[in-house]
Parts: sequence; structure tokens; C-alpha cells
Amino acid sequence: MVLRRDDLSSWLEPLARVLGVTFAVTSPAGDLLAGAEPERLSDVQPIVVRGETLGRLHLPAITPGETRTVLLATVGAHAEARLAIHDFSRRLAAGWKETNFLHGLRQVLRDETEVEATADAIVKQLVHVLQAERAAIYLTGEQALTLVAAYPEAGAPLTPAALGPVDEPVIRTAAGRCQVEIPLRDGDRPLGVLALVGSPDLALATNLKFLSNVGDQIAQALRLRYMIREKVSSAALMRELELAAEIQRASMPAGPPDFPGVRLAADVRIAHMVGGDGFDYVGHAAGLDVVIADVSGHGVGAGLLIGSFLNLLHVQDLAASTPAAIAAFTNAQIGRQVGDSGRYVTAVHVRIAPGARRMTWASLGHPAPLLWRDGAVTPLPRVSGLPAGLDADGRYEEGHLALRAGDALLLYTDGLIEARSPEGAPFGEAALSERFREVVAREPAAIIGALFEACRAYTGGAPQADDQTAVVLKIG
Repeated sequence: MVLRRDDLSSWLEPLARVLGVTFAVTSPAGDLLAGAEPERLSDVQPIVVRGETLGRLHLPAITPGETRTVLLATVGAHAEARLAIHDFSRRLAAGWKETNFLHGLRQVLRDETEVEATADAIVKQLVHVLQAERAAIYLTGEQALTLVAAYPEAGAPLTPAALGPVDEPVIRTAAGRCQVEIPLRDGDRPLGVLALVGSPDLALATNLKFLSNVGDQIAQALRLRYMIREKVSSAALMRELELAAEIQRASMPAGPPDFPGVRLAADVRIAHMVGGDGFDYVGHAAGLDVVIADVSGHGVGAGLLIGSFLNLLHVQDLAASTPAAIAAFTNAQIGRQVGDSGRYVTAVHVRIAPGARRMTWASLGHPAPLLWRDGAVTPLPRVSGLPAGLDADGRYEEGHLALRAGDALLLYTDGLIEARSPEGAPFGEAALSERFREVVAREPAAIIGALFEACRAYTGGAPQADDQTAVVLKIG
């Protein structure tokens, strides 16, 4: 079976948790391989590789198309890699020695995808099959061959200095012993050397033919594993980044909410393909909740974490809770997700009460929102609270403000105030406050555009070093 329960569960379930989606994977026969009970999930997608249906992915009917695409592509790439390894194993089954060699090796080749583990399994099997004293695999590094596997480990060393990339088998004999070196190549690309030490029988034509064939198969195995690594780090990663960026954008509201007494706009400008900034807002019986958040770092990890953070806003009974309680719950959940990774999330959670005459807010170590009132811009009083992920038992205070018609609020991430001029000076809160005061008469979306433009002009048009996000609320 290409898709296996233990293999899928080890990585697909954590990915689904990060994406915030319930899922199940079943075999063609309907057996559950990973995830929840499929009967509760009505969106069923076939997992097709090379024209063959290897299983089915079950998702809730409301799953965003981008999330479905990511999961299907990821499971499909996994199945493709498994099939490639299976194909490699089948191609090795030629000749009696090859069959004998594969008998003990096939299980490891099927289950191991790391180069070092594969090489270790190969040398152990070769010593057994050929009754050699010692076998080793060296891989080509930047400047020299590097030993990656040897068996027995305590045996006499095969001196790396005596080895170099070779095009044909090399035989070295001395004192009734023989050392054979077999090239490992992927076309014109040298991958390394397979070396064995033992009796002169190693140099027999039949053994050399067998070892050359094994060397070819080792090279194929290495190529497959390098391909998987390169796929993750280059082309596949690029596609995943593009999908992650689309998912990140789709996870945030497309337009302002319909909440009496409040005009609102929000926007985010990502510095790299996938960023760690985000915003969201939810209307409910107790008012309108608005959140802006910033994950430490950049890249896919930050993008996944900001998605998970914002999703937590939708799994709570907001009307029955307070911003401080919501912050505490979110902090505990993020703490479990980030573990000891060093990641954390800063955020501000603002609640506008029905009628838009009162505001409550909590902060998770985030810059204080700016309030425009009667021609002046001042930051809201700071309320205590650590960033999410630093202390699972962190406590959060709330601030309260009576709102007036004409008030304007700016929530922002530090990418705006930390943007630097060509001379290296930060834009700063004072400049942001002044520009906010200058353009506050405009509509919220136009205010945000002016703030972003002011920041860009200050940096001389240099590429962003950090994500920039702003939310503007106008009361009345």
C-alpha cells in the first residue's frame, strides 16, 4: 500500500492542525488511514498519482479551495515519492545476487527517506551478501569525499584520502586483501564512491558486475532522495509558498464589516512571499471584535502560525467572553503550538460595544493603538500582557475607553514604525502619529494607503524589511 497509516499520521495531522481543518484519508477500499471519521466529511477528493487512485481525501464541505489544494498537493507529492521508491526497488530485482541483496534491504529502502539511513542499510547488507570485511559509502562534498556510512563501524578505516571521484571501478590489492571502489554517478554528476575491503574474490568479474549494478542502483536511490530534498527546498517549496501566500490572504477578511456606528478598513503589505502579519474582525451579540497580530520571524512558519492564531478567534464563544479572557485562551493554545521554538505572537484585541460608544481592549505585548480625538493623536494607555507563546500562564489586563463620534483609531504592526531611512533611522511612532493626524479626515482605506505611502517614501522606496499592517476605525 503506497499510503500508510503510520506514515501519513506523523506529518499530515500536524499540518492539518496548523491549517485549522478537519480531514480524513482513506484507502481505495475505504479503510481509514489518517484523520477523523470520514462519514462526517462530505467533500471527497480522489488522490490520483500517475493515473491511479491511491486513496481519497475527505474534508468539510466549507473547506476553502486553497486549503484543499495544499492538502491534495502535499499528499500527492508524498505518494509520488513513495511510488518512486517502490519503482526503484522493483528495478533492482535483477539477478540472483541482486535479489538476495534486496531481500534484507527492501524494507529499509521503502521506509527510509534519509540519505544517511539508506547508505547505512546498504553497506550492512553488502558486507553480509559478499562476505566482505568492511563496506563504506562516501558522498561527494564541496571539496572532498565525506564518509556517511561504514560497516562494521569499528573496522579498519578505508582512508578517504586514497579515494576520489572515479569513473570506472578501481581495484587496489595488497597483502592478500583487495579494496574495490565503485563510482556512484547520476549521469555526469559524481555522487560518491562505494568501497569494499575483503578477499581477492571481490575483484572477480561476476562480483564487479554485481557491484557496478549495485552502484547504479545506489546512485538512483541517492538521486531520489536528493530530488525529494531539493523539491522541498526549491521548486516544491516555491509552489507551497505561493499557495501559503494565497491561503494567508484568503484567511483575512476581504472587506469591512457591517457594524452600525463604525467605518473600518484594514490592509497588510507582506515583505516576503509569506508573512507573519494578519488581522481579522468578527461581529457578534456583544459587539465587534477587531484583532491585529504580528508573528516573530518570516517565511512559511510565520505564515502558518499567523493563520493558526487568527483561526483561534473563530473557535471561541466571543460573546460570552472578554478580550482579556480571549487573549489568555489564545496565548495558551499558541504556547502549545510553538513549544520551545522561540516563536511568539504579539497582538491587540479590540472590542467595540453595540452602539459604538464604548471600547475594551487587551494587548499581547503589541504596540498600543493610536487614538485621534479633537485634533490630537495619542497612544492608548498600555495594558499588561506578554506576547502569545512566551508564558502559557500569562495574565492579561483590559483597557476601557468611552468613545465619541468623530474618534479615529489606528491599530498597526511594528513594521511601520521600524521601517528605516537610507541613513538607518527608524520611521518611529511620532512620524506615524503625525501622518495619521494629517490624513484622518479621509476614509479609512485612504488613511491606510497614505500611511503606507509615507512609510515607503521615508525608506526611499527600498524593499520592505518587515511586514506592515494597519487597521483604521472611525466612530460615528
